[in-house]
Amino acid sequence: MGRFGLLTILLVIGLAVPAIIAAQDATPEATPGASPQASPDASPQASPVASPGASPVAGLVPDDAPDLAAMMLRSSDFADGYGLSQGALWGVDVEVSNNTEALARDPDDLRDELVDAGWQLRYLAYFGIPDEADTTFITEGTTSYVTLYADAEGAETGFEILEEEADSETTQDIEDAPELGDQSELTSTTGTDEATGNPFISLDYTFRIENLVAGVSVTDFSGAEPDQARVAELAELVEGRLEAAVDGDAPELFGQILRLEPGATATTQYSTEYYAIIDEEPLRLYNEAEEDTTARAEFLGGNEVEAAYQYEVYILPAGVTDPNLSLAVLSYAYTFADEDAATAFVDAAAENFVDAPGIYTEVTPLDGVPSFTGDDVGATSGVSYELPITDEVVAAGFRYWVQSGTIVVSVQADLVDGLSEDAVVDLTQAQLDCVGQDTLCEPLTPTDDLLQATGSAPATPEPTG
Repeated sequence: MGRFGLLTILLVIGLAVPAIIAAQDATPEATPGASPQASPDASPQASPVASPGASPVAGLVPDDAPDLAAMMLRSSDFADGYGLSQGALWGVDVEVSNNTEALARDPDDLRDELVDAGWQLRYLAYFGIPDEADTTFITEGTTSYVTLYADAEGAETGFEILEEEADSETTQDIEDAPELGDQSELTSTTGTDEATGNPFISLDYTFRIENLVAGVSVTDFSGAEPDQARVAELAELVEGRLEAAVDGDAPELFGQILRLEPGATATTQYSTEYYAIIDEEPLRLYNEAEEDTTARAEFLGGNEVEAAYQYEVYILPAGVTDPNLSLAVLSYAYTFADEDAATAFVDAAAENFVDAPGIYTEVTPLDGVPSFTGDDVGATSGVSYELPITDEVVAAGFRYWVQSGTIVVSVQADLVDGLSEDAVVDLTQAQLDCVGQDTLCEPLTPTDDLLQATGSAPATPEPTG
């Protein structure tokens, strides 16, 4: 099992890790499904993973961003079998990369127009149903998404730019579709999934409310057309959550997470972020057994966690191509009703990790946890651990938990051949500094201490994932 294989669910303090579901080794004859990362060109399901070289979060950091992730569809909105494969946040470079071909536009011109329109950030949540014959493929996928513009006028302009399908032979507007928000459009896209060679039909319902453009896209890879009424119903759910989040009725952990930029030489291989629990609703991950979802929900609920947000990123150091040698960073933010519950959570964290390590080995509580600074900083704990990636390749790392009032942040990082503990401490402090800020934190570029092992350079094994 490689670093990006289908990972065993971790049910302790950490949250389960949704895997990258790759389809490179499968053939169209192997399954009637499609890769969860695959999507029609004109659909907002396109994945940032499909845009090598484009930085996922580079671009403008808005002065005041609502909780975009809280606006998305949730597990309870879907039938059994649907699970989240990725939550993605991206900047304008990825937006341009994912739309240039579909819109038949010059990328520089498209980027200039979107920047002039005040395009700022886009968040998407991908859900899919695994194919029974091969779970690395999906039979149906649903994406909810929202784009933030600086103002309503710019959002109206951006809507018109990105929803222009007049020259497309595969996408057409559906007449007499129900109206939603200030602007709305329902489109149908047909095509062939590149990963499998199988046909798909996608319905995309996009709408604008003030300076936010949001929507839902449902894609069927069996050849059947998604139900229009169901797509409209899901879009209305997103509309309600959008309005609630704008009114401040959201956990707002989306703005409390520190995100990483790879820098000029490193490469972001994969990133994902999402609410693991929100409004007492636990997230079901892609191809996750019901009992695992239930167990994680019981753990979080039993520890009085009101909301939990997870950010995960894998960064390849300069000159490294083997995905198993990437730097892995996982950051979490949890909210509690009171400080006592937050303190109890942190005090038990290391012991819980030792008792139920899941995919990790050699989990050892740290005798001396460094002091962290900030308002309301209270309980702290930490562990060192190892993570077997293959039989021959093992990553080593550290994890810390820090209480800040009724919020707990946790950061872990690991790398084959180990990394600097001080660098993980610094990263945890940077994450702690994000808590309570009024704006999204500027993305942080990992230091050399994080991207370079403390020991000798590891031998490069054969790629396994």
